Amino acid sequence: YHAIYIGGNKTLTGGRNISGYRLRTAAKQHGYNVLVLDFAVVMTQDALFRLLSEVVTKDTVCLAFSSTWSESISPERIGTSSIDWIADDFFARLKETFPTIPIVAGGQMLTSYSSKMVYKHCDWHVTGFADISFVELLNFLSNKPNRLKYKVDVNNKKCIDSNADYKVAHPNTLET
Repeated sequence: YHAIYIGGNKTLTGGRNISGYRLRTAAKQHGYNVLVLDFAVVMTQDALFRLLSEVVTKDTVCLAFSSTWSESISPERIGTSSIDWIADDFFARLKETFPTIPIVAGGQMLTSYSSKMVYKHCDWHVTGFADISFVELLNFLSNKPNRLKYKVDVNNKKCIDSNADYKVAHPNTLET
């Protein structure tokens, strides 16, 4: 796989979060193979790490974590995550095992503990409808011609503002 998309939503019933599948389709149209792990939020840290160890290959150019999980955190859980692997030790282990593979955080808001934790450990942060910008990022990371636009923020994260630089006319026109 060229990219592994890691996400999901524990609170969704009767459906799945569509963002990973949209990005997978956009990437596939440009020759990239993306694995969507939309069930990662219910996995333990060890189970997710074992799975990543099996699917990451020499062709993998990024691990993309969706930080848009809309976790409902009760007041007594402030400062924690209901997702087992959202922790410093998991990301340290990930970077130690896959030191050359960038971590990409995707999502609009950095409001929940989980989204802040993923951002803390990411190399890239992508906001907005990323159907176009994700492909450009894959091109960039694969050393292929690209039109990638990004800025480096105060935390030294490379940030892509998809809504500003890669406008999607209407999200419903995108193929899933």
